[in-house]
Amino acid sequence: MTSASRPPAARLTASRPLMSVHRRSLLTAALATSALAWGGCSRSSSSDAAAPGGADPVDAADGYPRTIDTADGPLTLTQQASAVACLSSDVADVMLALVGPERMQVVPRTCTQPFHSVHAEAARTVEHVIEVTGVSDPEQILGFAPDLVMLTTRHERESDARAQLGEAGVPMLSITNDWDSPEVFAENVTLLGEVLGAEDAATALVADHRRRWDAVAEPVADRPDSERPVVGMIRTLGDNLWMTGPGTIGDTAVTAAGARTLAGELGLDKGIKLDVEQLVKVDPDGLV
Repeated sequence: MTSASRPPAARLTASRPLMSVHRRSLLTAALATSALAWGGCSRSSSSDAAAPGGADPVDAADGYPRTIDTADGPLTLTQQASAVACLSSDVADVMLALVGPERMQVVPRTCTQPFHSVHAEAARTVEHVIEVTGVSDPEQILGFAPDLVMLTTRHERESDARAQLGEAGVPMLSITNDWDSPEVFAENVTLLGEVLGAEDAATALVADHRRRWDAVAEPVADRPDSERPVVGMIRTLGDNLWMTGPGTIGDTAVTAAGARTLAGELGLDKGIKLDVEQLVKVDPDGLV
C-alpha cells in the first residue's frame, strides 16, 4: 500500500503514536462493535437474575415439549436443556448472555479468557472447559453427558464433531453460517433463544445489539474510502496470532465503524496466521 492510497499513518514503533485521536476513536468504536457480536447484553451469573432487557427467565416447565426446525433437521426437546455442551465460542457467548452459565456443561477455553469474551468470568464457573483440539473428540464430549450440543460449523473441527456426534444421536443445534452481519446475528440469537427457552432475553439482546451497531455505523456510513484508516482485527488462539478475514462479524464490524479492513487491502479471502514481524511489515494504521 502506498501513501497515495490511504491517509498518512504512524508506523508501528514505540516512539510514535499509533494513530491520530480521530483514528483511535474509530478503532474504539470498532472494538466495541465487534464485542457486541458475542455479548451485547451483560447478565448476572445468578440463576434467578433478570434476563437482558428486564425479561424474566422462562419457567422450565413452560412450552415443552417443543420441536424446532434447525440445519440438522427437527430438534425435539422434551424439557429445558440443563447440561448444554457449547463447542464454539460464539454460541457459548450468546448462551451466557441469554441464560448465564448454570445450564452449561461444557464451554470452550477461549470463552474463559477476558480478551476473547465479555462473559469470561461467568464462563470460568462452567464445570468442563474444552480445548480447541478437544472439540473433534466425540468420546470426550459424550463423556460429559450433555443433553444438548451446540456449535458453529465454520471451522473444520466443529464440522467433524457435528458429523460424529450426529451419528451418536446426541440432540444438536448447528449454526451453519458465519455470524457475519447484524441480520445474521439476529437470526442466530433468535434461534438460540427458542432452543434455550429464552425468547424474551433473545429479543432484548437482538434489539440492544442493533441499537449499538447503528449508533456506531450510521455516523460514518458515508465516509469515503480515502478517509478510512486501514485496520486489522487480531485474535490470539493458543500461542498464535490470527488476523480476522472476510465473512466474519469482526471484519464486518471494522468496516461498519468507519475503517478499511487490512484483510481486504491484502486481498485475503479468509483469516490467516501472523507473526509480529509480518504485522510491522504490512504497516496498518491500527489494530483491534
